[in-house]
Amino acid sequence: MKLDHAETREQLAAFAAGTLSAEERAAVAAHLRECAVCAREAAEWASIRGAVRQAAPEAILRPHVLSNIHARIATAETHFNAPVLWQLLLAQVPLVRRQIWTASALVLTLGVGVTLALRYGADAFLVLLAPLVAAIGIAFIYSPENDAPLEITLATPTSPRLILLARLTLVFGYNFLLGLLCSTLIALNGHAMVAVQLLLMQWLGPMLLLSAISLAASLRLGSTAGVGIAVTLWGVRVMMTSSAVQLNLAMQQSLAVLNSTNVFTVVLAALILLVAVGWLPNQEQFA
Repeated sequence: MKLDHAETREQLAAFAAGTLSAEERAAVAAHLRECAVCAREAAEWASIRGAVRQAAPEAILRPHVLSNIHARIATAETHFNAPVLWQLLLAQVPLVRRQIWTASALVLTLGVGVTLALRYGADAFLVLLAPLVAAIGIAFIYSPENDAPLEITLATPTSPRLILLARLTLVFGYNFLLGLLCSTLIALNGHAMVAVQLLLMQWLGPMLLLSAISLAASLRLGSTAGVGIAVTLWGVRVMMTSSAVQLNLAMQQSLAVLNSTNVFTVVLAALILLVAVGWLPNQEQFA
C-alpha cells in the first residue's frame, strides 16, 4: 500500500492519534521518510496530541467514556409536556428551509388571484393546487441534502422521529392554514359554489394523502424523488378526472373516494405516515 502526498496529509491526524491500521500506519511512515513537509506536519500533530493529553482530565482519556455517556443519554427519562413540545416546534422553525414558507404563500396567493378572476369552477383550482403545494414542501423537511444543521440536531438526545414529526406538524399546519384562508377568501367573494367547510373537505383528504406519500418517498429516495413522485401521481389524477378521459364506473368511484376527505383517505394517509416514521432509524448520536 502506497500513499501519495494528499492522501498522507489526510491521514496525519489519525497517525498521530494511533488510530490507523497496521497497514495504513506503515504506508504513512514510509511516506514520512521521503517527505520532509509531511514529516513536519506529523510532528506538529504529535505535539498537539501530547499537549491535549497533558491538559485533559484523566477521565476523558479513559476508553469508552463517550460510549458510556451516550448510553446514559439513551436510558435517561425524558418528560415531554406541552411547554417542552412547544419549544421543540419553535426550535424547528428556523431549521426548515425558508423557501418552503415563501413558495407556499406565493403559489396559493397567486392561486386565489386567478380563482377570483374566474366565474365558473373557481373552487376546482384551489382543490388541485393546495395538496400539491403541501406535498412538495413536505418533501424537503428532513434530509441531510437539504438540512445543513441536521447532523448537529441529531447530536442531541432528541429522537430523530420526534424532530421529523415536529417539522411535519409545522409545514403541514402552515399549508393547511393557508388553504383554509384561501378557501374562506374564495367563499366570501361569492366565487365558490360551496360553503367553506365543503370546499375544505374537497382538498384536505387529498392533501393528507399526497403529503404522506411525498414524505415517505423523500425519506427513502431523497427529496427530488419525493417531489417527482408527488407531481407524477397528482398529474395522473388530474388527467384521469378530466372530461377527456373516459373511465368505467369502478374507476370513477375510486377516484371520487381519493378526491375527497373521507375515512379511507385519512386512514391510508395515517398508515403511510406510520410506516415512514417507523422506518426512520434511530440514528446513532455523533461523538
